[in-house]
Amino acid sequence: MIHGIFYPVTKNLIHKWMHMYNSERLKGIDVFVRVADLGSFSAAAEQLSLTTSAISKGIARLESRLQTRLCNGQLN
Repeated sequence: MIHGIFYPVTKNLIHKWMHMYNSERLKGIDVFVRVADLGSFSAAAEQLSLTTSAISKGIARLESRLQTRLCNGQLN
C-alpha cells in the first residue's frame, strides 16, 4: 500500500481501475506509480528524463480522467 502524502492506493485498486477503464484513461499511471514509489515529483522526473512540471501536469491529467484525487499534499 502506498502511504504518506498519497491517499491509500493499493495495487489491487490500481488493477481494478485498469479493468474498469480503457487504457487511454489510465495513460500516465506509470508516472503516478513512479512518483509514489520515490515519494517525489523531482526524483520521478529525473528517473523518467522529464521535467517536474511534466510530471505534475501528467498527474493532474490522470486525476482528471479518473475523477479522483491521488495526492493530498505537496511534493518537491
